[in-house]
Amino acid sequence: AQFELADRSSTVSVATFANVLHNEMDTIPRLHAVWGLGQLLPRMRTFPDKPAADVTRHLVGALAETDPEVRAQAAKVVGDCKLTETTGPLTVLLRDDSPRVKFFAAQSLGKLRPRPAVGSLFDVLRANADADPFLRHACVAALARIGDADGVAAIASDDSASVRLAVVLVQRRLRDLRIVQFLDDPDPLVRTEAARAVHDLPMPEFDAALANRLG
Repeated sequence: AQFELADRSSTVSVATFANVLHNEMDTIPRLHAVWGLGQLLPRMRTFPDKPAADVTRHLVGALAETDPEVRAQAAKVVGDCKLTETTGPLTVLLRDDSPRVKFFAAQSLGKLRPRPAVGSLFDVLRANADADPFLRHACVAALARIGDADGVAAIASDDSASVRLAVVLVQRRLRDLRIVQFLDDPDPLVRTEAARAVHDLPMPEFDAALANRLG
């Protein structure tokens, strides 16, 4: 039914999905409504007479739904649809109680690439303290996609080893030569990841520095 309604790309389709999203009690139908709206939006944008604004409004509203899985899937869909106007709500969702909501919010922020979200992503990494590797990965991938190398480097001396580890992982993806400073980090895991990056990329200009750490 979701795919058929999306294929029809009509105002009836939008109204049907919106009615299920806002009035249905069970989670599963509401998720299909979110996904269906996500399918509709690119098609609606192609036709000026189609209510793309209504679809966007319903998806943005879904970010504040009480059901955490609905929020999580809405966060994913708005990123897939490149809804740049959702960067604010997505940043707010980084403080959500649900790890899945935070995961998908971080993932979508990476797709939308708003530089002001860099600090909030590091706040998640600090609070996570490496407890959830999936959430750490989502934040690191988002920071790498945003690509604010100087903003990432500015937090390199943070007291949290989890934050510094994330800086290393992001700088590795960005091939940022400033990663060499972490070969002397007080945390052994951070030092190890920095050494891996120098070797794996590779960064031959730091081979001597890496060799000096053999002891």
